[in-house]
Amino acid sequence: MRVTARGIVIDCEVKTKCKIFSVEWTNNTLYMSLNSMAVENKANKEVIESVHEIFKVPKVQISIIAGHKSKIKAVLVENITEDAARHILSQIN
Repeated sequence: MRVTARGIVIDCEVKTKCKIFSVEWTNNTLYMSLNSMAVENKANKEVIESVHEIFKVPKVQISIIAGHKSKIKAVLVENITEDAARHILSQIN
């Protein structure tokens, strides 16, 4: 997790086409097993939807800033502090 002027950037490692959706926060990385396939931006949309559900912030405050076509992504969550983000993420496991 990195702090920027706009919010926090979370490193995500994404696995697609999983039968069971899951999210895990380990070693400063958010591991996501998604149901969607990595076609037509479906997996990226599911990443944004999942981060929206975790942090309870509007989707317009969440964006993928790196890794659009990779399983490793950098996701920006705007208008949230590092402490608040760590608190929310610590409750995942």
